[in-house]
Amino acid sequence: LYEAGELEAAEAPLREALAMHRQQEDRFGVAWDLFVLGLDLIKLDRTGEARDLLEESLSILAEARDTSGIPLLLAGLSTIMVAEDDPERAVRLAGAAAAIEAEHGGGLAAVNEAMGGWESKRRALMSEEEYEHLWAEGQAMSVDEAVSYALQKEPAGPDIV
Repeated sequence: LYEAGELEAAEAPLREALAMHRQQEDRFGVAWDLFVLGLDLIKLDRTGEARDLLEESLSILAEARDTSGIPLLLAGLSTIMVAEDDPERAVRLAGAAAAIEAEHGGGLAAVNEAMGGWESKRRALMSEEEYEHLWAEGQAMSVDEAVSYALQKEPAGPDIV
């Protein structure tokens, strides 16, 4: 249903899968369900709920050191930062996601990025120079730094790590 674009209809089965995986204590299943449900809610403009889900998923994958999944969550949180009017964090997270994915493999974050047109949305929020500077800051983050940065609740100051 999600892939078919039936976003409202997808929510209930996604929540059922999440409940089932929680009951089974399947942490990978829980993390994946949280991710897809979060993406669904982003598309439904329910970014506050989506952020909580993606942050929980990121915490699970970070604990498991799943460097193929972490970029997906960083990129998803980047889209939420655009909606929450935090473009600096959005660009840093996207830069970190791209760097981690390039180093550790995967490729799905780049696919989601292209499908959502998120780069052009982020670029429209600032000058090219500022964008490139923030992107480079994100690219320079380690996996642990990027996860920690993504899970911060307050806007970042000049020192991001």
